[in-house]
Amino acid sequence: MSSPSFRFGDFPPSEHRSIHVIASNLAEIDRFLDDFESALALFDHCEIWIPGAKDNEIAFELCMSWRTIAARDGAMSIYHMGKIMDAIRGGFKDCPTFRSNVDTNALKAAIKRMEAEFPIYIKMRHAVSHRGELHSTPEKRQINSVSGSVNLPGIKISPDSSNNTLRGLINRTLFDSFEGSVISYEISQEAFHELREIRNEFMQAFSKVHEGWRPLLRSGRSYRQ
Repeated sequence: MSSPSFRFGDFPPSEHRSIHVIASNLAEIDRFLDDFESALALFDHCEIWIPGAKDNEIAFELCMSWRTIAARDGAMSIYHMGKIMDAIRGGFKDCPTFRSNVDTNALKAAIKRMEAEFPIYIKMRHAVSHRGELHSTPEKRQINSVSGSVNLPGIKISPDSSNNTLRGLINRTLFDSFEGSVISYEISQEAFHELREIRNEFMQAFSKVHEGWRPLLRSGRSYRQ
């Protein structure tokens, strides 16, 4: 995905450097959306392959591992997309003329939608990227354990239990115990569709200065049969 085609000549030369950075960051949003879509496609492929691999231990274990890798990469892609949106919204300090042509209320609304639909995406990133550290010492296991009832698909823990450390992938739900609670997200077509609509809402804020802006309409590169 190339950078958006802004009309640089409409703005003072002193603003061009900041505008260029914003354009590059907007292109990154599409790259991270593509990354999530690719992770989802890998996950869906594995769902197709697993039934036929059950008689081959190595192939079966590889498919199960690839599912988890896809789910973890999807979580990271959501995080990167959210962070680059925050960076764009905070990047108008040195380009006030350009900023006056951007619907900043729409940017704010898109970021709020991101936070509402994926409320733990930052914690999920930390759990994924620091997974080797979270439970590596008794003190860290204590911090990142959960007490009380837990109700995940396939997992039920009673209210009087304590100091449970959880991590895994059930169906399409990736979960981990992190800082006293269980955090989770689902790698699914529904998640991709929501990310796509958030992307469209965010990009539309630049429609006055973005030549050739178009919403993404594709439904995702699903390989489910």
